[in-house]
Amino acid sequence: MRNPLGAPAPRNAKATVALQNRRIPNPLVGLEDVENEATLAWLEQQHSHRSNVLGREQSEWLAIRDYVAGLPLYETDYFGLTCTEKWCFFTMQPPCVKQVNIYAIPIEGGQHRLLVDPTRDFTESGLRIHESCLEVSACGRYLVFSVCRQGQDVSDYRVLDLETECILTDVIANLITAPVAWKNDSSGFYYGAFRSLMGAKIPIDGLYFHYLGSAQSEDICLRPLTNEEQMDYVAVLPWMLPDSEQLLLMYYSYRHLTAGLSLWSPDRPNAPQVIIAQQSTQFAVLGVRNDQLYLNTTLHAENGRVVAVPLDNPLPDNWSEVVPTRSTPIARPFPGIVDNRSCLCGGRLLITYLVDAKHQIETFDLAGNRLIELASPQPETVIGLRPMANGQCIISSSSFLQPLTFHRLNVENANRTSLLKFTLPAAQFDGVEVRQIFYAADDGQDIPLYLIGRDLDNRAHFRPLLLYGYGGFGQTITPIFNPDLPVWISMGGIYAVANIRGGGEYGSSWHEAARGVNRHVSFEDFRAAADFLTSVGLTDREHLAIRGISNGGLLVGASVVLHPNKWSAAIAEAPLLDMIQMLEQPGADVLCKEFGDLFGDEHVLDVVLGYSPVHNVSSGVDYPAVLTVPAAEDPRAHPCQSWKFVAQLQFHNPEGRPALISTVPGEGHVNWSTNNTAYAQADQMMFLRKTVKGVKPFGGSL
Repeated sequence: MRNPLGAPAPRNAKATVALQNRRIPNPLVGLEDVENEATLAWLEQQHSHRSNVLGREQSEWLAIRDYVAGLPLYETDYFGLTCTEKWCFFTMQPPCVKQVNIYAIPIEGGQHRLLVDPTRDFTESGLRIHESCLEVSACGRYLVFSVCRQGQDVSDYRVLDLETECILTDVIANLITAPVAWKNDSSGFYYGAFRSLMGAKIPIDGLYFHYLGSAQSEDICLRPLTNEEQMDYVAVLPWMLPDSEQLLLMYYSYRHLTAGLSLWSPDRPNAPQVIIAQQSTQFAVLGVRNDQLYLNTTLHAENGRVVAVPLDNPLPDNWSEVVPTRSTPIARPFPGIVDNRSCLCGGRLLITYLVDAKHQIETFDLAGNRLIELASPQPETVIGLRPMANGQCIISSSSFLQPLTFHRLNVENANRTSLLKFTLPAAQFDGVEVRQIFYAADDGQDIPLYLIGRDLDNRAHFRPLLLYGYGGFGQTITPIFNPDLPVWISMGGIYAVANIRGGGEYGSSWHEAARGVNRHVSFEDFRAAADFLTSVGLTDREHLAIRGISNGGLLVGASVVLHPNKWSAAIAEAPLLDMIQMLEQPGADVLCKEFGDLFGDEHVLDVVLGYSPVHNVSSGVDYPAVLTVPAAEDPRAHPCQSWKFVAQLQFHNPEGRPALISTVPGEGHVNWSTNNTAYAQADQMMFLRKTVKGVKPFGGSL
C-alpha cells in the first residue's frame, strides 16, 4: 500500500504567504485552486488510489455502506423540535431514508407520520431540510422550517400549512438560519437577518417581521444593525413573550463571542430596554411565569445559575437567584435565545447538568428547592427539552448504544412515557459495556475517558481501539449514538472517547485551559490517553487508531505530526489542517478567538506554526496511515487543507504508510446526506481494516 507515484501535486518551492511582515512557505499553493488542471488531475488519481486501497464497491465495503444507510441519522446540535398540545413536530433522518424530513407524532403516542419530504415537495433538486429552525405558530396551524442547498450554510425559511399540509408560497431566502418567533396572533413571525459572517455584500441585517402571504421584499426591518454591529458579526435572535406584544432580543457577536439581551416593544421600536449589556456572558431563556422571566446565565457564575427577572424592572440589580451555581455546570445550550436543554414547565424548572461529560436532568420548584433527579439507564445526552402548556415536557435524548429517543415527561410526578424510539436489533449490543474511567494528564489533571466495547477487562491480547477526541471551542462531547460505533464494535474494536481540555466538560475553565497559545494542552491530553491505554495493556501502537471531526480533525492532524509513533492510523473528517490557509476563509477573525490572534500577535503565530499539520511534515518519519475526509463545498474547512496535508505526507514519505483522500462531493461542513455519510463511513471503516492490526471483517451484525 505504498503511496502513489503518479501525477504529482503541483508544487512551487518559492511560494509564500505574507503574514505579520513575514513570508510563510506555501509550496502547495496550487492545490488551493480547485479549477487548476494539475490539481484536478492529481485529485482524480488520489481518489482512484483511495478506491483501490479501500476496496470500494467490493462486498465488505458495500455491506458497511448499506448498514450505515439503514441507521437513523440526525444532527445533535441542530435538532428541530416543536410542539402543540396534541402534536410534536421534529426533523429526522429515519432508518433507510435518504434525507432529513419533517415528521409529526401525537403527544399521546402513536406512529409518526411524514409531513415534508424535500425530494417530494419541492421541484428544485438538491434542497434539504436544515435542522436549526422548526417553530409552530401560536394557533397551531403553521410551521416555519428552513431548507438549504447541498453544501451551503445559508438557508431559506418556508412555511407549511398544517391543516392543508401544503407548503405556502412564502420564501425568506439566503439567510444563516436561526429559530424564529411567531407573533402571538399568528399573522407572521419575527426573524433575525444575519449574513455578514459569510462575507457577502448584503442588505441591512437586523430584526425583521414577515407577514404570512407577503413577499420577502415587503418584510419590515424593525431594528436595523449598525455598520459597527455588522462588522462585529452580530446576530439578532428574537423570542416572543407569552400573551404580550413584547420581544426579547439577544444580540450575539460572533467576532467577540459576547451577548446582550434587550426587551423590545412595538410602541418603542427604536428604544429597546437593555437587560444585559454586551459582554462575555452566556444566558438563555427558560420561560416566563407570573411576569417573571427565568434565565440560565453565567453572569457572576462560571458554571451557570438560574435567576428570576421581573419584566416590569428587568435590570440585573432587581434579579433574584433561584437556583445557585454549583460545582457541576449547567449544560451549555446551543447558541440561541431559548435554552434547548433546560426549561420552565408547569411551575417546575427542569435543569440539565453536565456531570463528568454526561447529562443529568434535575427538577426544582420556583423557590429553588431541588425536587427530583431523573434517572437514566445509560450515560446520555439530552438533545432537547420542549415544554408544553399542560405541565408536560418532551425530552429528546440519545446515548452511545441508543439512537434518538423521545419521551413525554409529567413534571409533577416525573413519569416518563416513550413516544418514539429507534432501536437496533437486540443482538447488536449484547455484551457491550459502556464504562467511564479517568486517566492522568501530564500535569496530573484527571481526564474522563469512555470505553465502549466487549470484554473490556480482557488483557490476553492487544485490542483494536479507535480513540475519538475534539478539545476545542468549549464544545462538550457527551454520549451520543454515531454510525461508526456499531460498525467498529462489530469488527472487534473498542471505541474510546477522551474528554480532553479545550472542550466545555467542566465549564469555561476547561475550555480556557487549552485555548489560544495553550492549545498544546488538548494535544498532550489526547496523547496521554494513548499512553494510558497502552500502559494498562489494552492496546498498543499497531492496534490504535484516532479519529476527529472539524476541530477534532485538527487534533488528529496535530497528533500525527507531533506524536507520529503513538498511532497506527488516523482519520480526519472535515478537518482544519492548514492554519494559515484557514485565515483566507470568511469569518477567520472569529476563529482567532479560539486559536489566538494570528494576524497581529507574533508569539501566537509561532505557536500555531509549531502544530499546523501542513507545516510540520518531515522526511524519514514513520507517520501513521492517514485518511482525510474533506467536504468539497466546505466554507469552514476548505478541502484544499486536506489535499495539501496528504500531498505533504506522500512527498516526504513516498514509501511510508498510506496517506489517502476521500473528498465528499457536494457537501458542506455539516448536515451530509445519507448516501454521502454512508460512503464516508464505509471508507473510514475499511481504512481501519487495512491499517490497524486485529480488526475483523464486517459481517453486518454483531
